Amino acid sequence: MFGHPRGLAGGVMTERASGSALLNVLVVEDDRHIAAIIEVSLRLDPGIAVQVVDTGTDAIEVLTHGVIRFDLILLDGTLPDMSGQQLAQIIARHPGLASVPIIILTAALSTEGLDAYRATGVLAVMTKPFNPLTLARDLRSRITHGTVGPRPIV
Repeated sequence: MFGHPRGLAGGVMTERASGSALLNVLVVEDDRHIAAIIEVSLRLDPGIAVQVVDTGTDAIEVLTHGVIRFDLILLDGTLPDMSGQQLAQIIARHPGLASVPIIILTAALSTEGLDAYRATGVLAVMTKPFNPLTLARDLRSRITHGTVGPRPIV
């Protein structure tokens, strides 16, 4: 059901059968179609576990009271209850979450918006539309190289 956290059979999954660590990604996206595309795209990489929520409030709840420790937050720039920037600021101020990298995925990006995201300390900003076939690779690249910029993923 959309609107509630979901992910790998609803359980905690931190290792693959081979014993190598998974990249646990929290996706915060309110558009259920885009959320589904992101989830399927990331699941193409067997080394990524995905959990999806559709509001900033749900994200805060999962991050602060959930059992999964996330390695990355993929955050929509515009949510129904707060902006992506506001949620990034809340996460950055939380002692247990401040070190979790955030990548903003947004359709609307201005110079002012980019500067605001930079000020919150997000790792990267990616623009929509994105290429579903390369999304996992693109996220891993951003984690490795950490870029904040309006470069679209094509």
